[in-house]
Order: sequence, then structure tokens, then C-alpha cells
Amino acid sequence: LNNMGSIYREQKETDQSIHCYQQAITHNQNHAEALNNLGAVLTEKEDPEQGIQQLEKAIQLRPHYAEAHRNAGSCYLLLEHYAKAETAFNLALNYKPDFAEAMLGLAALEQEANNYASAEKLIRQALTINNSLVAAHCQLAALQGLKGFPEQAFNHYEQALALDSQDISAHLGKSHLHTEQGQLDEAEHCLQQALILDPDSLAARLSLAQLKKVDADDSNFTALKTTEKTLGKHATTKAIALHFALGKCHDDIGDYKISFSHFLEACRLKREKIHYSKADNTLATLNIMSSFTPELIEKLQGHGHSSSLPIFILGMPRSGTTLTEQIIASHPHCHGAGELPDMSHIAKNLPEDQGIQKNTALVYPQTIHHVLPEQLAQLGEQYVRGLLSRQLDAHFITDKMPSNYFYLGLIHLILPNAKIIHVKRNPVDTCISGFSKLFKRGQHHSYDLTEQGHYYRDYANLMQHWREVLPRSAFYEIQYEDLVSDTERQARSLISYCGLEWDDACLQFHTHQRTVRTASVTQVRQPIYQTSVERWHRYENQLEPLLDALGNLVPERS
Repeated sequence: LNNMGSIYREQKETDQSIHCYQQAITHNQNHAEALNNLGAVLTEKEDPEQGIQQLEKAIQLRPHYAEAHRNAGSCYLLLEHYAKAETAFNLALNYKPDFAEAMLGLAALEQEANNYASAEKLIRQALTINNSLVAAHCQLAALQGLKGFPEQAFNHYEQALALDSQDISAHLGKSHLHTEQGQLDEAEHCLQQALILDPDSLAARLSLAQLKKVDADDSNFTALKTTEKTLGKHATTKAIALHFALGKCHDDIGDYKISFSHFLEACRLKREKIHYSKADNTLATLNIMSSFTPELIEKLQGHGHSSSLPIFILGMPRSGTTLTEQIIASHPHCHGAGELPDMSHIAKNLPEDQGIQKNTALVYPQTIHHVLPEQLAQLGEQYVRGLLSRQLDAHFITDKMPSNYFYLGLIHLILPNAKIIHVKRNPVDTCISGFSKLFKRGQHHSYDLTEQGHYYRDYANLMQHWREVLPRSAFYEIQYEDLVSDTERQARSLISYCGLEWDDACLQFHTHQRTVRTASVTQVRQPIYQTSVERWHRYENQLEPLLDALGNLVPERS
């Protein structure tokens, strides 16, 4: 029965394989191989909560079972239990040193931590062991996409499909890459191919729901509603994604009450899985404000690197930073690099980089007090080197990591000639836009209305601090609502601030071919639309916790 299950699994007959493995376990509850295989298939079927139960039983029976440890690591990765995942993958390699699939697991963890070089090294090591490993080609493709090399990414997806034309993850990966490139028809074709291979692929159906606006009789929408009825009560990971997708679909057709109920359930389930403290965020914000004083700014100002290559676009997530970048990146002299982690790495590594004692308890932002004026230029040069290493041929390169507002003071000190653009949006619209999205990583404040409001207040307080301690010319501010209602005037002002001559291409941003990896990936492929302005009124009756947390920041209450 176990062997029969593996045959069905090889043939992509997932339900049949699960049935065979379950039958094998019924006959022998100590069948470690069947438990491992069942756990692996359940994980592939996007049900890691059930998968890990089987895998832990297999490991209990056979503690040195490398395959079970590797599969457990994959489960923990999906469940965002990263420390447990790392332990599991390392145990797998301990028991089987040339285990390429376990190396891919560690590579995924490195990628999650934005350690792209380490991730690529592990993937290539796995390919050295087994160049026919489809998962390795898919993982390398995804990594190349993240690094901004779409041609190389497509090449590795094609290699994966040449090895196995029925590999769902390769079709899904290609679809995601096409979406980032603005090739939405090609993206939809890849998703349809995935659904031909596996009509029950929830990942494909979820991506299809996000790709375009649906109507009430959309077949994919109907399939998602059917999936909801058959969903097991323990399939939390699957349920989270499903409720976000159903919320989006019901919003598309104007069923706002039903839509919001799905968003609430999705966020409730997601919030239960993550750790977030609004008190910790407030403390971190206050620490930045108390560290970056007018005296510190005066002491360190004017010593940074002279480069004017970077353009930073920052603000709250879902505030319009992607649209702003798309307009600027449509200029022939600009390149949009997307959300780069580089500035946060520089900030967090100040102690190491600047020779502060390793055993010190100091962390950013306190470490800024130990930076000497002459070291600021080195930090600025480090950031610019990172941009240049991406081999982008442009006079200006944008970095639209929204959370760089935490480092606005540091950016000003190490790169005084860099342009910095702060994008503002109606606080309630900003928060509700985040609340209705499942982020790939981070943004843990987004899954509770009260915490969303508190996070926004911290952000608003910090931005007011930067206005007070930095020179008035340090950064430029633009209102999202003005950008969508008076696009040409605002776009011309933006381009002028960046020191560029006007180019009409900036108004055709939705046709510009570049990689976009944010939650706004499909929106910026459309001409300007105003349906996102005052969107929160659709849900007004259910937003009391958010409105109370925002207080006088709500325009109607100020």
C-alpha cells in the first residue's frame, strides 16, 4: 500500500496516494515510511498542520530518518516556525550529508532572511549533487526573480519544465514571474496549465483570484466557494489564504459585508499564528526619536557619501509607494529596483561594521551615537555599492522599501544627496488596504484592526519627528489622493524633484515593462483609477476598533 501510494504520488494522483498511505498506516501504525510519505503529500497539498503530525510520528519511530526531518522542515517553513525548520533541515543533513533537498530547505530559510548570496550557494550546491532536481531549478528561478534577473529566472523555470512538464510549482512560479513583469495574459495561461494538471490546486486558484477582477459567475470564484465548504477545520494555512481570496472576490462584486467577514476570519487565523507586540513597536519608535536628536543631526550632518544615485520612496505599506515608483521608473533615466532590504541591513549591522565591541548590548538606533562623522561616507558607499552590484544601467535607481521611514534620519546622514519621497494616504484607507491583504512576509501589525491603528499612530509620530529634526529640504512629501486625482501635475512635480527633465513616458507608467513584486503588482498595470480613494466607507460599520485606535488621525474626527 505504501508503494502504491508512492506510484500514485509520482503520477500526481494526490488523493489516491493519500488514501493508500492512510490504509498502510491503518494496517501498521508504526509504518514510518508511510507516515513520512503521508506527511510530505499533505504538505504538498498545502495542509502543513496535518502534515507535521504525521512527520513527528515518523521521527518518533525513527529518530535518524533524514527524509522525515527534511519534510518536517518544509512543514515548519510553511508554518513560519523558522527556528524549528532550521533544526530539522540541519538534522536531515547530519544524517545524510549529501541530501540536496535538505540544502534547498536551508536555502529557503536564507532567502526568507534576505540572505540571497547564501541561498544561491546552497541551491547551486544541491544542483551539483543532482542537476535534474526540479525543485532546485524552481528555487533558483524564484531567487533570480527576486534579485532582478527575470531572463535567468524564466530560463530555470524552462529547465524545470523540460525535466518535468507536469510540475505544478514551475507553472505557478512562471505565472508569478509573468505577473511581476506585467504580462498578465501569460500569467493567466500558466495558472490555467496548473489547473489542468491539478484542478484542486488552491495555490493556482488563489493566484487567479488576485490576478483580475471577478464577476459573480466567475468559475474560479465558484470553485473557491466550493473549497470553503469542504475545508478541514485544522487546515489553518489553507484557510487563511482562502478567506483572503474570497474577501477579494466578494469585494469585486460589491458584497462588502460578506467580503469583510472573510477578511476578519483570515486575519483572525493569521494573527493566532504570529507574534507581534504593539508595545514593542511603540518602544522601537520612541527609541529612534530619542536617538536622532537635533544635536546628533547637527553633529553628523554633511559627512555622508556624495552619490545622488538612489531615490528612496517610503511610507506606510499600501500607501501608494508602488504607484509612485512606477511613475518615476517609467522615466528613461530611472530604474525601479523595488523593495530593497539593504538599508535595514546597514542599520542593523552598525555595531559590527563600526567596530563596536561584539559583547555590547547596543543595537540600532543607539549605535548611531558610536558612528564617527568620517564613517558616514563609508556607510553611504556601502549602500551605493549594493545598488551598482545589481548591474542596473540608469542615472537614478529607486528603492521603495516602505519601512525605510524607520531609517530616514540615517539615510539623510549617510546619503545627503539622495532624493527621499514620503508617500502619504488617508490613514483609514491605508490600514484597511493592509488588513485585506495576505503579505508574503512581515507586516504582522496588519492582521488586527486595533494593532493596525496603533502602528499607524507610531508611524505618524515618527514622520512628524523627522519633519522637526531634519532640514525642510531633506525629503519630499506627496499625497496619494492628489496623485490619482491630478496625476500629471503631481507626476511633473515628482520628476522635477528628482532632478529630471519631464518625459511623457511617466504618464504611461501602466505600460512600462519592469518587475513589480509588491501587493500592488496588478494595480500598477492599469491606468490611474480612483476606486481606492475613501474605500474604507464600504466597511465603515465594522471599523470601530481601527477608528478608535487612530483617534484624531481619522480626517472626520480631527
